[in-house]
Amino acid sequence: MTTWNDIVHVHGPPTYRTAWRILGHTQDCEDVLQEAFIEAHKMFVAGKIGNPQAFLNRLVTFRALDALRRRKTLSSVDPSTFVDGSLGPPEKVIEHEDDMRLRAIVAELPPRQAAVFCMTHFEELSHEEIADSLEISSNAVAMALHKARATLRKIMFKGHQEQER
Repeated sequence: MTTWNDIVHVHGPPTYRTAWRILGHTQDCEDVLQEAFIEAHKMFVAGKIGNPQAFLNRLVTFRALDALRRRKTLSSVDPSTFVDGSLGPPEKVIEHEDDMRLRAIVAELPPRQAAVFCMTHFEELSHEEIADSLEISSNAVAMALHKARATLRKIMFKGHQEQER
């Protein structure tokens, strides 16, 4: 019998990484995890969680995307961004700005497309793993990913054209 503590211990770190890859901001990740684990605990107590990993993946992904959409400003820099030191500060700032632009664009996608894109590109999950997490078919995953990429290309191409003017 799996206990709630087992679920938190096993799935806490991977779900934090999921939130981090989508949000890139420590406080936002902690808020999303707290929100998600409170909701998941209620479902666990009610006996409504069959696959904790898939459930938490889906829950954290959608909560992180919601948080991304609520952001008022995208210009704040998280100090933890500069910790690893492999790139100098100017390179880190540019990389951080590029990441924030991508996150802002992903936040414009419809929820399913955004979730599939994030699970594919940030989490590197297979179509089958994504289908299991989102409780949709592999074909639906492929279609959502295709639409997400097309929309992202269109938004990025539009932004590139505007910069050239």
